[in-house]
Amino acid sequence: MATYKNLYLLTTDLYNLVYSENIYNNLDECIYKINQMLEDREQLFRELKTQKVSEADKKICEDIQELDMKIKKRFKDIQGYLGNRLLSVKKTKGTQQKYINPYSNVNSSSRYFDKKK
Repeated sequence: MATYKNLYLLTTDLYNLVYSENIYNNLDECIYKINQMLEDREQLFRELKTQKVSEADKKICEDIQELDMKIKKRFKDIQGYLGNRLLSVKKTKGTQQKYINPYSNVNSSSRYFDKKK
């Protein structure tokens, strides 16, 4: 019973972290905490494989599954945010490169030669 309770408490903490309002402000720190929590949950799941499930534990498991679905949805939102941020960084990098050397992509074989003398 204790490990199911611990798993529920850890899942609740993960849910609260993922749905916190300032997650996008300090995303690197939050991602580190999320990884730590996921590793701890993985360890608890390994311990739970050897235990039998009682009726009280089944209710806790249902609650954990509901929270898990909400957490996965939020992970997809965060992944989309990171993807957009990565695209904007790549675009900015390309713009800076064009500003530094605007003629880097010019094809030298298409020069115009004036035949008039």
